[in-house]
Amino acid sequence: MYLPILNRKRGIWDDFRQLQNEINQLFDSTVATSSDFPKVNLFQANDDFILTAEVPGVDPKEIDISIQGNVLSLGGKREGTSVAEDAVLQRTERVSGSFLRTVELPAKVDAKGIEATCKNGILKVKLPRAEEDKPKKISIKTE
Repeated sequence: MYLPILNRKRGIWDDFRQLQNEINQLFDSTVATSSDFPKVNLFQANDDFILTAEVPGVDPKEIDISIQGNVLSLGGKREGTSVAEDAVLQRTERVSGSFLRTVELPAKVDAKGIEATCKNGILKVKLPRAEEDKPKKISIKTE
């Protein structure tokens, strides 16, 4: 007799898979990884690239910005929220700890002209495009 999968009873392996999924979700929500913090936007304005990053709760003095080739790196540490010892944690979504985020830039930039500012938890990095990488207009000579 054929029984559809929807009517079968849950087995012990189903319980283990559910437990594994719950454990994975717990670790995913409490550990900052390079792929999820900080969130960034990158756009081009005239001859500059502008990168913005959400860094709420991070002291701007503690953010390390570096560039190597056309890869920009943002690193630092975000402190966690202190909770009383007798408190029972019900939900945690704010990540804390060290982070490192790398972003590949679409063109070479002038490292000497990079400027960074931070206001209201938004880091803004202005990256001027390297002169040798800017498009050049080629004039046509007529005879």
